[in-house]
Amino acid sequence: MKWYRLFLFSLLFSLIPLGPAAANQETIRITTGQWPPYLDKERPDGGFLAQIIREAFASEDIRVEFSFFPWSRALALVKSRKYQASAVWSCTAERRREFIYSAPILPYQYVFYHRQEMPFDWDALSDLSGMNVGLSQDYSYGETLSDAIDSGLVDADVTTSDIANFRKLLLERIDLFPMDPVVGEAMIAHQLGPEARAR
Repeated sequence: MKWYRLFLFSLLFSLIPLGPAAANQETIRITTGQWPPYLDKERPDGGFLAQIIREAFASEDIRVEFSFFPWSRALALVKSRKYQASAVWSCTAERRREFIYSAPILPYQYVFYHRQEMPFDWDALSDLSGMNVGLSQDYSYGETLSDAIDSGLVDADVTTSDIANFRKLLLERIDLFPMDPVVGEAMIAHQLGPEARAR
């Protein structure tokens, strides 16, 4: 399995000051998305990243309330100031104009998932020429892949979720899907099953 790129996840906060009442609150409301095992609404602790965030705020006597949404909505709710922060996001120039980022919480890497019947190995971006790459809406995949898409080297097929991209991969509607391998393996095991793994 070849690693694609190292990223850093951070917590992002609304740029607009919260005002005296909100600033003195002992609870912060944070949006996030389902991304097990990092963030998981099915687990009592919300996933191990939620636990790290919760413990960091607890050291300052601040309680955290997590609310899980589709990723695009999680971001929009912070933009509209209905929530104070969202976890976890990679830092982009566009988001930096709208939000304040915490220090990085977690480094992570992407791998390209593909069907076993499609021989695939790569050393340089040019090896991806002509490939149809599935992407999840509002995710950042880094400048390298963005530049490859902008230049026409690869075609991007954007959909609303990671699980939708895995399904499109199985249906041969995309060739590659960049994904964190920890989350990818959890999704295959718990949501797609052994038949998907065999493909």
